Amino acid sequence: MPSIPLPHAVPGAVVTRFPPEPSWHLDIGHCKAALMNQLVAAQFQGRWILRFDDTNPKTCSGPCVDTYLRDMPLLGLQPDAVSHASDYFAAMAADAAALIQSGLLYADDTPVELMRQQRLAKQASSARERPAAASLAAWAEMQAGSESGRAFCLRFRLQPGSKNGALRDPVAYRVILEPHYKTGTAFKAYPTYDFACPWLDAAEGVTHALRTLEFRDRDCLYELVQQAVVGLHPGWHCSTIWEFPRIHMAHTPQAKVHQRALLGAGLVDGPADPRLPTLAGLMRAGCHPDALRAFLLEQVTPARKETHHSWDKLWTLNRRCLDPRSSRHMAVEDTNKALLTITGGPEQPETAEVAWKQGHVVTVVRYKQAWLDQADAELLCAGDPKASKLKVHWLPALPQLLLPLRLVSFSHPVLVERVVEEVDVVAEFNRNSRRDSLACGDPSLLLSAVKGAVVQLQRKGLFVVDAVQLKPGSAAAAAGGGAGAGAAAAAAGGGCGVDPAGTAAGDASSGGEGDGSADMGTAGGAAVAVCPASASAGDDVISCESNSFVGKLGDVSVVPTGAEDSKAAAALPGQPGTAAAAAAAAAVDPDSTAAGDVAVVPTGAEDLKAAAALPGQPGTPAAAAAAAAAAAAAAVDLGSTAAGDVAVVPTGAEDLKAAAALPAQPLHQVALAPGLSLADVQQLVLFAIPDGHTKHEVM
Repeated sequence: MPSIPLPHAVPGAVVTRFPPEPSWHLDIGHCKAALMNQLVAAQFQGRWILRFDDTNPKTCSGPCVDTYLRDMPLLGLQPDAVSHASDYFAAMAADAAALIQSGLLYADDTPVELMRQQRLAKQASSARERPAAASLAAWAEMQAGSESGRAFCLRFRLQPGSKNGALRDPVAYRVILEPHYKTGTAFKAYPTYDFACPWLDAAEGVTHALRTLEFRDRDCLYELVQQAVVGLHPGWHCSTIWEFPRIHMAHTPQAKVHQRALLGAGLVDGPADPRLPTLAGLMRAGCHPDALRAFLLEQVTPARKETHHSWDKLWTLNRRCLDPRSSRHMAVEDTNKALLTITGGPEQPETAEVAWKQGHVVTVVRYKQAWLDQADAELLCAGDPKASKLKVHWLPALPQLLLPLRLVSFSHPVLVERVVEEVDVVAEFNRNSRRDSLACGDPSLLLSAVKGAVVQLQRKGLFVVDAVQLKPGSAAAAAGGGAGAGAAAAAAGGGCGVDPAGTAAGDASSGGEGDGSADMGTAGGAAVAVCPASASAGDDVISCESNSFVGKLGDVSVVPTGAEDSKAAAALPGQPGTAAAAAAAAAVDPDSTAAGDVAVVPTGAEDLKAAAALPGQPGTPAAAAAAAAAAAAAAVDLGSTAAGDVAVVPTGAEDLKAAAALPAQPLHQVALAPGLSLADVQQLVLFAIPDGHTKHEVM
């Protein structure tokens, strides 16, 4: 980060603050502002405060506070202190009375519409001449919330004829009778941002107030109010304002009023809709926190010029981050597939063991028919496929062995490039911003049947699992309980606009569309799974030859979930019916979700070259599970390389593309739902992750 030339900065004494209103979701603009405050404080060995500006009980809520506290750590945003404006309501009210006596504030009962007209016409209110004693009496009625008090507000006595509208006697306090989420009904009169912000900055010792350029016209009001407040408290000091530009993203409704308008019109699912610039929406769209932080770091500069960005740079960084971590799979779209019949192919599916890379022997399916993408079919019809360097991807034409998919892609939600305040986002909404298509995929996608898992469909790009929809009445659906209802609540925007246990960033629950969705676990914990067993060779064999999965689903290995790193080696217990497989399955504690717990996933994937069984805390089920897995490994011949045999490999290798060592972020968890099989799944919903291939421009 370039050095910020902060005026009057004393190393070790700098204090900054990030003061969001907890009335909506954390979005990309908030993320930049928070990061700016954190980095500037760190540059001068200072501290930064996360302060919730919860001065409006009509809009602020506890769930919104919770989403900030939960989501900010995803970007490494850890404040030195957390406070709320509501912590100071009593002290601010006392100072308001003192400022009435000093003449800075007066009580005004002018009707709202007339007050608005007078301010536009630069006319003074007749209430400006109200004596301090009368204003104090009205202030007491305001605090009581009485009928007469509700007709009043407190206004600053400044410059009603000023060219700067911010100085035309703005409102400092108003009466709101709705209960406050934190203080209940203890207060009836609440400060506006114009009063609370400078007061709080002085009270909390903020040395530098970092404000976006949009507040420039109000900076003089900030300074006037803060000087008056500091005059009441000799130990307080005024803050230095430092301006920085907002981040403007093309075709994006960044203002809360615009996002609420789209939600109210039913054009987006909720604050976590992938088309919105909220952190929850970006995570749901498959954006990794590391990529977002890297993108925002490029925006933290001393420059104060407003810039407009396309999304391409962010998605390019995101692809670099996700590509080495994503497992590879094959899928064919229903509307664009061709049936290939192989002359002389077996009439019934049959399995065979074939040599694979690095000496592995794998089990594959052979059948007379296969599904191809239309482009591959045309390639075959055009000439000799053996003479081409292009690869043909296919799936066996056996619907009972394939996984139904819904592939969803998104584009810009607003047609105009620069979404300024005056834009009618409902009228300019891109009605084609979501496209759905049905497809079938190879069964190895069951490995990633967890909300938030990232997969790569060959020649189609990266996708993130958004929902695992289970068939009504299936055993897995019954075990999943009411997860579908939780997802519906999230889409509806309950509380802050998101279900805290639903689709928001940092949550690994499946959150389904429709009935029968399964809950797959929580962030940072284990997605514990036991593979459905294959009864015998040739029975329910669901493998196919692809670059991502070969082998029987009944093969198991033990891998960790929730681990920040992977420094251990792992045992991959073998075929169903062996002592190693039984020991590994028995070792899993389905009730435990602590970091370091283990999950059971199929082996045989060519890309799954390592796995880890990291022990949990001493005495926990996770530790017992890891010990049992280690005992199982010790009983197996480590020198064999056949499919299903054990392998002990150091993790963390660069070619570990299947994310065998699962990070704390739920975005890449690889596991199965408890008892999940192809027969349970009605549909796997995958959201296409933008690739950022188009040129990135700053306009």
